[in-house]
Amino acid sequence: MAYDRAYVQAHTPADYRFPSQRLTKCPKDREPIVLLACGSFSPITYLHLRMFSMAQDYAASVGFHVVGGILSPVSDNYKKKGLAPARHRVEMCKLAAEKTSKWLIVDPWEANSPTYIPTARVLDHVNYEINEVMGGIECTDGTRKPCRIVLLAGLDLIQTMSAPGVWEEGDLNHILNNYGVFAVERTGTETSSALANLKQWEHNIHIIRQVITNDISSTKIRLLLKRNMTIDYLIPDDVINYIYEHNLYRDGDPSGESKGQDIAKNNTATAAVRGYRFLVERPDDSVATLGRIPRCLIVSQCHYAPSTSLYIVARAKVDMSGILRSKQGCWTCRLRKKKCDEARPQCSSCESLRITCHGYGPKPQWMDGGEREQAMIEDFKRKIRTTARQKRQKSPLAARGPDHRPHQQQQPVLIAMRPEVPDSVMGNDDKNDGSDGSRAGDGAGTGTIIHSSATSDTSAAPFHHSSASSSSSPLTRPSSTEGGRPDCEDYPSRNSSSFSIAPVNARDSMLLMHFLDQVIPAQYPLYRPRPLDGGRGWLLSLLLRSKSLFHGALALSSYHRLISILAGARPACRALAAARHQQHLESCLREVRCTMQEMTRANARSPEFAPGTLMSVIQLVLSEAFTGEADVWRMHLCGATEMYRCAMEGSTRHAKQTEEALAILRNNIPLEGEAAGLCENVASMRFISSAVLWLDIVGSVTEGSEPRLLSMHDLNLGTGSGIRLDEVMGCQNMVMAQIARTSALHAAPGTNDLDDKARNVQVADIQEALCRAEQQILALLQEEHEPQRKENTAIANVSLVFCHAARIYLHLVMNGFRDRDTLHYLVGVAVAYLRTEISPDLTAGLVCPLFMIGCAVVTTDDQELFRTTFSSHEFLNPLFQQRTRLLPILEEVWRERWKGEYSWSNVVRLSRDILLV
Repeated sequence: MAYDRAYVQAHTPADYRFPSQRLTKCPKDREPIVLLACGSFSPITYLHLRMFSMAQDYAASVGFHVVGGILSPVSDNYKKKGLAPARHRVEMCKLAAEKTSKWLIVDPWEANSPTYIPTARVLDHVNYEINEVMGGIECTDGTRKPCRIVLLAGLDLIQTMSAPGVWEEGDLNHILNNYGVFAVERTGTETSSALANLKQWEHNIHIIRQVITNDISSTKIRLLLKRNMTIDYLIPDDVINYIYEHNLYRDGDPSGESKGQDIAKNNTATAAVRGYRFLVERPDDSVATLGRIPRCLIVSQCHYAPSTSLYIVARAKVDMSGILRSKQGCWTCRLRKKKCDEARPQCSSCESLRITCHGYGPKPQWMDGGEREQAMIEDFKRKIRTTARQKRQKSPLAARGPDHRPHQQQQPVLIAMRPEVPDSVMGNDDKNDGSDGSRAGDGAGTGTIIHSSATSDTSAAPFHHSSASSSSSPLTRPSSTEGGRPDCEDYPSRNSSSFSIAPVNARDSMLLMHFLDQVIPAQYPLYRPRPLDGGRGWLLSLLLRSKSLFHGALALSSYHRLISILAGARPACRALAAARHQQHLESCLREVRCTMQEMTRANARSPEFAPGTLMSVIQLVLSEAFTGEADVWRMHLCGATEMYRCAMEGSTRHAKQTEEALAILRNNIPLEGEAAGLCENVASMRFISSAVLWLDIVGSVTEGSEPRLLSMHDLNLGTGSGIRLDEVMGCQNMVMAQIARTSALHAAPGTNDLDDKARNVQVADIQEALCRAEQQILALLQEEHEPQRKENTAIANVSLVFCHAARIYLHLVMNGFRDRDTLHYLVGVAVAYLRTEISPDLTAGLVCPLFMIGCAVVTTDDQELFRTTFSSHEFLNPLFQQRTRLLPILEEVWRERWKGEYSWSNVVRLSRDILLV
């Protein structure tokens, strides 16, 4: 077999010695093989080690004998994000290999190289050392025979070999033809797609099935460490100790290496953040994992009826040690020495026991360790006993139904007010607008809606918590679900003569308005709701009816204030703000999980759709994308698209007005004189639909995949649809639909002449659609009425930029950077329009098209324009940390694009974990 001996010898230091001491002898009648795993190993995990054991079992079943396994950490020059120094990665691999196996070897040859070494050359190096320097592998009878070197990798790595332009063609042929690959299945990677373009080498690619699925990854380990979460049982203990001893993967932690030893000792006491996992169960009874949020450890799955697809949440194992030891619990739980989930405005424990929750503010004066404190304890005990007795004995009045109950005055929610909390917000006394007063609002998981009278508008009612006297109130019934959360049907009578609104303290009110006034305009800079449609009133109503969205909004507001307003504040203030942000984020995740569980329990065959929960997940997508830490946003986006698909395809039940709103959107029915409640539902569903479709398309651009909702675009983005993306993100439906089709083309490259013909037809159809869209956009600018012309001008400018970017994107997907003349023309037209028509305040809403155009700019002046734009104050909003990574990616593309067969796949590889918003 031919290999590059000269390259290997040139890159081998004079003092290097191949670590062959652990290679075992081979039986005379078997073919020896050595398994080589290349990667960052930053840090090494149990899955890396388990791959060798699975490969050993497979090799034995097909007649090979594994004489050794080699871990080869990549060089520091690989420049991968999250890469620890090579000396640390080599040492961690040695610690893991020496304590867990007798035949695993760590080879520092690649790691110690001052330059990046391709995988093909690493295989050549091992082949040279074993078969040429050592003369082969020793057999049990004393003879030696040549050894076969095989690359051991995950199936996700093999999938990159199918993607054009990622691997050098010569290296790919050298690896797959001369050495071969043992590929271990990885969660989320389809075997068929991974091998799509590797048919000629399939005889040399061996797929190893995972009997027990394991999806641990180094990226997730690093995220857990950065968030101060435990990593026990995920990687070897010696590696954990080494990480904390050298303070690795803890960016931003001021503690030094000496403090890392103390952290390692107390690591098991670190509280894990509550979280959840999205699953989809398909009709073939197979569960396809949409993704795992690295804020929890999943220990079991919550299955769903196999007849439909549903976005559901798994039961998460929560490390309660942090809650048990928390000093931030409510004063009632601290007095009772009980764990507290720290929910706002009152904790679930106090709510379920129907006792007064004394909140989280200053220490109450009665907690003096004396008689008043003891009296309060006795009062709690008495109330708890009374509650328990009421739960055991079903009330005769309850059995007779609400019509036979005597009227009683409803008692207010029992939440002790903090000294700084003002009186409760007054209720809504609007006249009846014809809306259905008994609708469930957000469905299961939102609090009970309390009406002021038969004339109250339910669209403005906030969520309400069960009170201590709710068992005797005609408006509420004791909850039958966990944690005192109300059932889907626990809604009050319309004949109620009084109401109570859960008080929102001053801090939460401030955060809520900050979310509406600052965060939403930053997230959707081109969203301009019309006053006649109620502005953002639908969002305020949804915030007050959905606990998950309420806490999600407060979490984002806290984060935004932390990185902008409080950027120069004292460390203690920033630490407090960070803690509040984390608390609200935990509450949001917990409420989404509880809501989904209650939905599935309420009706196993057709759960009720919850718009507030879907909006919460959309906010989680943006929240994770903003931090720029990893691609966790993709997992949330999978869940959001699946929830939306179920809602639109009829796999979930809808409240009456939600069903009417969907019908109005599908048929583009104008709203003339409709009830305010219905208008609110239409506005919320129009926004949510637009946001999900937009994020799905934009996410597919950097994922290099087909949009998940592509099959629904004809219905939802067609000319007869009431969904208008331009009202939310500024660009018209037709242009965004063509970007989605282009992403689908990139995700499914042609493999034969027939495919090429079909792709050419699609390309021509996309180009024609873009021409029609451009004509329609230009027609908007001919509007004669001044107010309408001003609104149309903004939409037209944004849509035209997207249109120019779509043409460039299509060209790069089909031709790469080869046809420089055509590319130069397309870019010239786009940049000329940017210079003359686009104001700086619009750039915040044009991240995706600017990135597409920026990848293709040619001249120095154009590149300088994009450097200025991507560094401007308008573009670099502190909320969007990921945007700071875009300019370095453009610089890398500009340096490398004219070298060889550079294509859009190379751009995807650089930007895969970025959401272009």
